[in-house]
Amino acid sequence: MQYVDGAPSVRDGAGLRVAGDAAFAEDADVDRYLRADGGSLDSAGLVRMVFGYRAGYPLRGDDGAGAGLPRSATAMAETGPGTRVGPDTRDYSRLQPGDLLFFTATSARVSQVGIYLGIDDEGHRRVLAGRKSADGPTFGDDGGASTLDGTGGYARTFRAAKRLRPRRPWQDRFRDESPSRRRPVDLPRLMDGDRVDADRLPADLVALIDALGPGENLVVTRDGAPIASISGLSTTAHAEPSSAIPDDVKVVATAMKLSSSARASLSTRLGPDYIVLDMDAAPKSADVLLTPPVSPQLIGGLRSLFPKARVVITELEDEEFGISYQGPVRRLLDAGADSYLPPSTIPRLAERLTHVVAQLDQLENTASTPQVVDAPRDRGVIESG
Repeated sequence: MQYVDGAPSVRDGAGLRVAGDAAFAEDADVDRYLRADGGSLDSAGLVRMVFGYRAGYPLRGDDGAGAGLPRSATAMAETGPGTRVGPDTRDYSRLQPGDLLFFTATSARVSQVGIYLGIDDEGHRRVLAGRKSADGPTFGDDGGASTLDGTGGYARTFRAAKRLRPRRPWQDRFRDESPSRRRPVDLPRLMDGDRVDADRLPADLVALIDALGPGENLVVTRDGAPIASISGLSTTAHAEPSSAIPDDVKVVATAMKLSSSARASLSTRLGPDYIVLDMDAAPKSADVLLTPPVSPQLIGGLRSLFPKARVVITELEDEEFGISYQGPVRRLLDAGADSYLPPSTIPRLAERLTHVVAQLDQLENTASTPQVVDAPRDRGVIESG
């Protein structure tokens, strides 16, 4: 409540006014408030001051898409960060103190944002917002009720709510260097080329990464949508080449968890010219690396571990050995697709497509349609399903 009417002024070590009674003015943002006695804020400026400048949430200097709170209430509602609280906007029981609340004025688009304070001692759901009628931030009822319940302006024009993600530990390293947005000026460099030093990451994230096995992925999401993945690599040193392996025997290293009996069975079926070893036991000079579908980043890491190996990606299902390594192709086929054609040129696509359609036409009256995967002739080998 450091910005409502009568709140005392507070200045930081640089002499900037970081708290105190704020007036209302259109298009008044954080920088305007910080640099003037009796500074002003509009409704979005108040949210950016509280969550951004004071609490450390990243701020944008415009309404463009990207990380951080945008400048206007409209952009905060339409493209800004946070998770929608809903889907029923009138189910106020879902709200939590600190949620951002969005309101309309004369048009259908959001034009004002406030902060949900919770239920007061009279059972009303209170809103803190910068208001022209009150000449500044208020949660009082002068000039109109600051509540979601009843028939007041906020109750009539409420349109949506969002919940910002909590601050992460690394955000505590941001300092107030710019009056309009926070920049990570003293944040240590996390990247060294395409590598990240785990010692500079939050401990809880490192623990999750450490728990990953070779070929296992940790999916990173934002607002429920995947944005990246972290793949596990083996940290065990390569075994030295065994003198018991003849020079003319090809070594197949597996980057998937296979039992010793499964590896022995695969070795037997490949014949006497092959031996199958777990990647932790295989020499760096392995000839083939067998891996399930993984991220491009992990493929690069595996190539660095086995620089001479041909990397072969496979989806593997074997109930006898309890193996299940499905990838996107198998999941699509299981969902009802009839065939998968690998990337190709137009002429090769035409050749493969006519071949596959002919196969499907021949088998359309059978009990089940086969899940056909056409094997390309120009690169790689993809086995039929």
